[in-house]
Amino acid sequence: MHHQNIGTFYGLTTVENSLYIAMEYELNGLLHEILHGGRYDLDDNFKYCLSLDVATGMIFLHSKGIVCGNLSSQYCIIDSKWNVKVANWLHCPVTERENVKLGYGLPPINSDATEPSHSQACQILTQAPEILSGSVPLPNKQTDVYSFGMLVVEIFSQCEPFGDAISIASADDIIQEIVKNNLRPVMPRVSQILQRLLKQCWNSDAAERPNFTRVQTVLKHARPSRKGLLDCMMDVMKNYVEKLEDMVKDRTVELTQATDSMRTLLYQILPPKVAEKLQRGEAIDPENYDSVTVFFSDIVGFTTISALSTPLQIVHFLNSLYSCFDAILDKHDVYKVETIGDAYMVISGLPERNGIRHAACIADMAIELMEAARNYTIPHLPDEQLQLRAGIHSGPVAAGVVGVKMPRFCLFGDTVNTASRMESTSVAMRIQVSGDFRDIARQVGGYEMQRRGTVSVKGKGDMVTFWLLKKTVDTNEPLEFSL
Repeated sequence: MHHQNIGTFYGLTTVENSLYIAMEYELNGLLHEILHGGRYDLDDNFKYCLSLDVATGMIFLHSKGIVCGNLSSQYCIIDSKWNVKVANWLHCPVTERENVKLGYGLPPINSDATEPSHSQACQILTQAPEILSGSVPLPNKQTDVYSFGMLVVEIFSQCEPFGDAISIASADDIIQEIVKNNLRPVMPRVSQILQRLLKQCWNSDAAERPNFTRVQTVLKHARPSRKGLLDCMMDVMKNYVEKLEDMVKDRTVELTQATDSMRTLLYQILPPKVAEKLQRGEAIDPENYDSVTVFFSDIVGFTTISALSTPLQIVHFLNSLYSCFDAILDKHDVYKVETIGDAYMVISGLPERNGIRHAACIADMAIELMEAARNYTIPHLPDEQLQLRAGIHSGPVAAGVVGVKMPRFCLFGDTVNTASRMESTSVAMRIQVSGDFRDIARQVGGYEMQRRGTVSVKGKGDMVTFWLLKKTVDTNEPLEFSL
C-alpha cells in the first residue's frame, strides 16, 4: 500500500526466532523528536497540519480495515517534504495473523515485572482505558481514536501526556485512575472546538468516539490557516534561522565583551608590548636591558595597622591606596610590575627603552606618590598617618614572561635586589636613592638630592646613598613633597 501519510512496508524477517517488520524510515526522523527536541518553535497552524496528516493516514488505514494499535509520536516519521507518516501500522495485523499476544514490548498491568521506564510508561498511558483494563483484548478503530486524542495533546503541548504524573506516581496507579476515575491529561491551550474534539476522542464509552473522517473535518474547520505543512515548516525554519541569527549576535556581543575583558586583564598584568605579542601568538624571549630604574615602596607600621584591622578592612584600605597610586602611574612612562601585600614595585625603561629618561620618570612618580601618601587618610583609621618609605636604584636587568596558565612579567638581576635594599633601609616618608640613580638623574637635571651617607646594605656592603627631595622647576612653586 502507498499513501503519503503511511510509512512504506518493505517486508518481514526473522532474527533468532523473533519476527521483525521492515518499515520506511525518513532522515527527518520521528515526530517525537520534532516535538521534544527544542529545536523549533511550532505555531498552532503547524501543529494542526501535523495532526491532520496523522488523521489522514489513519482514515486510509481504517478504510482498508487496518488498525494501528500503537499510535504515538514514537511511531510517526517525517519525510523529506515534511509529511507525517504513520509507520507502525503493520504491527497489529502481523500479531493477529501470527497469533502473537499484543503486548507492545511493555510490562503487563498489575504484574510483578520491573517498573517500566519513563518512555515506556508514557506509551502505555496513551492506550484506551478498555485496553488498559483488559476488557478489550485487541486494539480496534475506537482505541486508535483514543490514542490519537493523546497524540494531539502531545503535539499541542509538546509534553508527554501524564508526563508530570509519572514522575510522582507509578504507572499502575495512574492506569487505575484512568480506568476507574476517567483521569485524562491536562487540556492544552487550544480552541473550544479542538477541546470538544479531544474530549470526544477520550470518551470512556468507545461508541461515542468520532471516527477519523469526523476528526479530519473538525481539524480542518478549527485550523487558523490553510497553509500546507511544507509552507508551515518553511515559516518555522525561517523563524528558527532568525532565532539562530539573534543567538549568534548575542553570543558575538558576549564574545566581544569577554575578549575585551581578557585583553584589559592581559594589559593589566603584562606590559602592552608584551601583551600584544602574546595575542599574536609570538614567542616572548627574555631580553637584557642595559639601563632601567626600579622603584620599591612599602608601608611603615603595616603590621600594626593590620593588628588594628579586620581582613576586609585591610583589603579595602590597600585597594583604595593603590588605586590612588595607579592613577598617578598613568601620568608617567612607567610600568607597575607587581604589588605584594603592602609592597609596590614600579620600573621605567622597559620594555620600551627611553634613553636615560627612566630616571626622571621614576623620580617624578616617586615624588607624587609621597605627596599622595601624606594626604591620604586610612578609611577605618582616620587618626593614623600613613607612613610610606621608598627606594630607587638604576642599572641593568633581564626581563621575560614566566609561566603559561598565569603568565607573569618578571625582572631578574642585581639591580632589582639593590632597589629593594634601598627601600628596606630607607625611613618613613623618605625616598632613598643609590649613587647610580643620582648620577643619571644629574644628567637629566632638575632634581634636588641630599647625601645621606654610608649605609650598610645586605649583600652589597657599605653604600653611599642619597635622599631625593624635590624636583626643581623654573617657576617659584617647585614640585616637592613635605617631610
